[in-house]
Amino acid sequence: MAEAVSLPDKAWEFVVVDSNAVNAFVTHRDEVGVNSGMFKLTIDDAGLAVVVGHEMAHAAKRAQGKRRPGISKEKRKNAEVDFVRRHENEMEADRMGMYYMAKAGYDPHAAIQFWMRAVLYCAARGHDSNAKRKHPDVSLRLKAMEEYLPEAITEYRKYAQCQ
Repeated sequence: MAEAVSLPDKAWEFVVVDSNAVNAFVTHRDEVGVNSGMFKLTIDDAGLAVVVGHEMAHAAKRAQGKRRPGISKEKRKNAEVDFVRRHENEMEADRMGMYYMAKAGYDPHAAIQFWMRAVLYCAARGHDSNAKRKHPDVSLRLKAMEEYLPEAITEYRKYAQCQ
């Protein structure tokens, strides 16, 4: 996956955090962490590539200066603007992560399967979308990933021929 991101100056580190929380993160030191609880949704290497690609996309956007920063509380005049920016950042990281996993040789259909599992997982636990959430609703993310799929399949086929 690290080669797919094309940021040779990055010294990626990958860690598993012993936590039941279904979550992953990337630090400013380019350490990608995946909570062990996330394995409920990833189930295999391709599913893990979805999560790791998403987190690496956040770091890549930060390195390229393209991440839309949040608005500080002091300057926040409209909380909805911050909410929308955070959701745009997450959706863009989903798209970029799908591209990275395809470039690394993982079938991007795995991203669709991952988000289907996420929808079922959230529905079974009664999670819903609300204004306090950092991430967009998983159903919206699944729909967006389905829209990104044709482009990702093209990349997957291009890179799969090279391997």
